[in-house]
Amino acid sequence: MREDRNLIWTKKFYLFLIITALYFINNYMLNPIIAGYTSFLGGNGAIIGLISGAMSFVALILTPITGPLVDRFNRKLLAVLSFSLLLAANILFYITKNTEILLAARVIQGIGFSFASVVMSTSVSTMFPSKVVGKAISIYASVQALAQAIGPSIGLMVRNKLGYPSTFFLAMLLTIGCLVLTLLAQDFGKMPEQPKTLRFRFNEIIAVNVLPLAITSVVSGFLLHIIQSYLDPFAELRGQTAGVSLFFTVYACAMLLSRVCLSNLMDRKSIGEFLIVCCPMIAVSFYLIQIQTNALILWLGGILCAVGLGTMQVMSQVSLVKNVEKDKKGLANSTYYMGMHLGHAIGGYLGGLWITGSGAQNFFYYFIPFALIPIAASLLFRKLYFLGKSVTE
Repeated sequence: MREDRNLIWTKKFYLFLIITALYFINNYMLNPIIAGYTSFLGGNGAIIGLISGAMSFVALILTPITGPLVDRFNRKLLAVLSFSLLLAANILFYITKNTEILLAARVIQGIGFSFASVVMSTSVSTMFPSKVVGKAISIYASVQALAQAIGPSIGLMVRNKLGYPSTFFLAMLLTIGCLVLTLLAQDFGKMPEQPKTLRFRFNEIIAVNVLPLAITSVVSGFLLHIIQSYLDPFAELRGQTAGVSLFFTVYACAMLLSRVCLSNLMDRKSIGEFLIVCCPMIAVSFYLIQIQTNALILWLGGILCAVGLGTMQVMSQVSLVKNVEKDKKGLANSTYYMGMHLGHAIGGYLGGLWITGSGAQNFFYYFIPFALIPIAASLLFRKLYFLGKSVTE
């Protein structure tokens, strides 16, 4: 056990986790304020949905080629280029005065996000010996999920106290931090010894054998975007904003505690076994958020959502990466992020349409059935979800 810990907890990995935290906080702190900022600039419901989902739509289109590229080209260079694009997007957010430039910024952000996410996740899956790679991926995924939970709280608090420009300025500083630390990093994992010729066939851009696991990724991205982007406007429409600014702090704390408690089980239990518990928890959490009349009920919903949705995210990524060959790690990660991006894109657009069309009444009720889809997928693909066998075995 001590030997395994020494293999994982190196200076290189600590630096990598700091970059991971800064990167995901930077991206996700903007999610809950983009819809409000679009409205502030004069955007209607359709424009709000378009801009909210634009980053994920772009990332979805590009992610099929990022996996093969990340498996073949220098990952540190790709990380520097990705963070440079994100910095450019944050500068545009800071200076924009209209929805057209805001949309352009989201498109650039999507390009950077699509590459950076796959670079980071593929790097961590190739940094370590096979006997500890699952643990390392779990730690990375936990930091990622925690940053995703903390980010919205930071974004909302800075916006509420200092305004939109200060929030975008903070995002710029975080991206600069990512760039500087990336330049200082030694490497971003081992490259395959003999990279194959770059081809963009279907089985070269998607991990076909484990594709059904991406169903869980889609649902995770969809529900996460609804929570992060539309909880704030939902609460404002209902006139019940008490507790919203601290919701994501409670969410983050619950997620961190659940990671500590469940980390050993994640190596021993299948994703299917986790989904049986996680999916109902998410459904109940959305019900509580919809009916809440005070901060305590809202935070209880946040705790259940953090444990259920956070665990589902981590297990989805770990299961995808562990069930492919060593030279397909980038492919598996791009498949995971394709699912996440698709879910984010659908959630961004539908959420914008529904909240402006139907208002806050029944808003979170609409999404409860979606929380149960992964259970149906696990029953349909039992061997993959419960035994870790690919669809061709």
